[in-house]
Amino acid sequence: MKTQFYPTMVGVLLTVSCSCLAAPIAMFDSSGTGNLRTDFTGTIGASFTTTADFSPQVGALGFFDYTGDGLATSHTVNLFQSGGPLIASAAIPAGAGGQLLGEYRYANIPAVTLQPNTSYTIAVDVAGGGGQDAFRDQNGALNWDSYYVGTQATNTRRAKWAYGTGSEPTNNGNFNACYGPVNLLSSAAPATHTLIQYEGGGTLRNNHQGTVGMVFRTGDQALWVTDLGIYDEALDGLQTAHAVGLWKDSTQIPLASATVPANTAAMLEKSFRFVPVGPALLLPNTYYVIGAQYPGGGAGDRFRDQGGQTFDLTGLDPATNTRAARWVSSTTLTIPGSQASGNACYTGPNIKTVSAPTLTLANVAQAGVATGSSQAFGSVFADANDGNRDGNFYTGGSVWHTTDPDTSAWYQVDLGRTLNLDRVQIFPRTDAVGGEATDFRLTVYKDDGTGNPGPIAWSDDFLTDGTRISRPSPWAGAIPAGVSGRFVKLERLSGSPQFLTLAEFEVYGREAPIGANLAAGKPVTASPGGWGSTPEDGNDNDINGNFYATADRSVYHSAVAGVGQFWQVDLGDTFPLDMLQLFGRGDAGGTSEFLIEVLAADASTVMFSAIVPGPSPSQFDLTIPVEGISGRYIRLETTQNQFLVLTELRVFAVPEPASLALLGLASASLVRYARRRRRA
Repeated sequence: MKTQFYPTMVGVLLTVSCSCLAAPIAMFDSSGTGNLRTDFTGTIGASFTTTADFSPQVGALGFFDYTGDGLATSHTVNLFQSGGPLIASAAIPAGAGGQLLGEYRYANIPAVTLQPNTSYTIAVDVAGGGGQDAFRDQNGALNWDSYYVGTQATNTRRAKWAYGTGSEPTNNGNFNACYGPVNLLSSAAPATHTLIQYEGGGTLRNNHQGTVGMVFRTGDQALWVTDLGIYDEALDGLQTAHAVGLWKDSTQIPLASATVPANTAAMLEKSFRFVPVGPALLLPNTYYVIGAQYPGGGAGDRFRDQGGQTFDLTGLDPATNTRAARWVSSTTLTIPGSQASGNACYTGPNIKTVSAPTLTLANVAQAGVATGSSQAFGSVFADANDGNRDGNFYTGGSVWHTTDPDTSAWYQVDLGRTLNLDRVQIFPRTDAVGGEATDFRLTVYKDDGTGNPGPIAWSDDFLTDGTRISRPSPWAGAIPAGVSGRFVKLERLSGSPQFLTLAEFEVYGREAPIGANLAAGKPVTASPGGWGSTPEDGNDNDINGNFYATADRSVYHSAVAGVGQFWQVDLGDTFPLDMLQLFGRGDAGGTSEFLIEVLAADASTVMFSAIVPGPSPSQFDLTIPVEGISGRYIRLETTQNQFLVLTELRVFAVPEPASLALLGLASASLVRYARRRRRA
């Protein structure tokens, strides 16, 4: 069956929203009734403590617009973990540039999840004098939304001020009050899970120079890793910075890595200091390794020896023999390979994860009703849209065959409703030669209003030069962006061969709109191609997976094998992305494993990463949802000593909604910061 990249993996939407999202929630519904002031120069705002059992997800920061007609000057609003790092900042522009909601003008920020039972400070610099924007003095009657503070006592929040600028204000004002110029907006955060719940009772050590951590196996669901962390023994900050890494077991290339800074600069949760990373995908039922580097020598931060840890099993294989402590002696961050105790960890490193949402693109033909020109030899129309790609007519029992002869052969699927369509994929019969699809027309029909084919939405002819979809190679044809319909039909244009047989006829689509393929024809840099192929064969918009189908090739194949063979496309600009589609070689084996990265405009900042199995001829296609993760470059690399081989990489942006709303926070807004990976 098709490797449709785990059917519960969809990405995230950061600052572009859709109309289905719930309205954002402000911390204050008004600025209160305090006196209007323009006489103070310094930093003002408020501190507050979140509720013990809920984590708001902040997506915008705001500044008070007294008259509602625009700000006199721009203002930078900052959000701090109280006594700790700056975690978010937003510049609200002068004039009416920020979006006005209630009495405040807002600007979006990459989503930041506030931790439960944790204190934060929101503040802004103001300048006194004429022509400045007014703010309201601290007000004890201010209404704090319980979404943020729950039933926390009123003495857990108070106005804050300082004469200096640019840093967290620490002077106290009234309890249950705020200086009126600041506000924030949130939506509910996805449930996060910290792998190590309790650090254990093992001996504290700082005598090992190397990387320590653990191996673990995921369960039946896909996960996104959003943060990497390290143990802070005394909860008062780290003595030195530490490199933390995440690997797919047996793969030397890190899937994600980050440096947790010294002191209290990183967010503290439980007994660990965390830094966010561009989300990294964990596949279901797969082994991964986490590790942190320690300098040893009997000084510096300490980790706990193996034993006594407890784990959050959400998303993990519950069997205790699927996780174990790991270590390696090294002077740099290295995947720890030496195994110690089972059901244990060197504490050490930690990760935070969220469950991945649902993939929306699917083979919609499988739920449809098939008809055709004829059916024979014990086959039925439904054999070609039953989801079974097995091409052996006699042993698989899932291959459709017309009568012989049938010189006007055709096959059609009624999808049952009008859908937005992406592509058609055809898998041939594999146990015999003859009857392959060649010289055919694909047509998408609208519904005529009575449940029958009506106007043509799109039609095109394929393989008119006599090339055949020959065993075992599958074939795919792209449907242009914006095409929707209910009926999809394949019809033979000539009478030769005089019969038609198909293992599977797949149509990919969904209810939501599907954008254009951004990668087609864009500039590519890659390891040199071999055997007549060029890097441009990987984004020529031709999804025919047969390497020898045409003399000029349509499959990229690197000239040499090795770890780190690469292929990278420049989309030309930064786009909020929807999904990546990777098509392997169809007539032979190809690359068995890829590292896939979405990179920012600097071609270095990693916004998303995954190590995935390469599609084989029987699987062919791989869909990786990355909805809303913005990037400009898509990079593929080999992780093993292999050739890099691909038929096509297709890249889709999130279709722009009819209207944009402030604070677009989807169900899993994960990317707060992204890791950087500098290339030579």
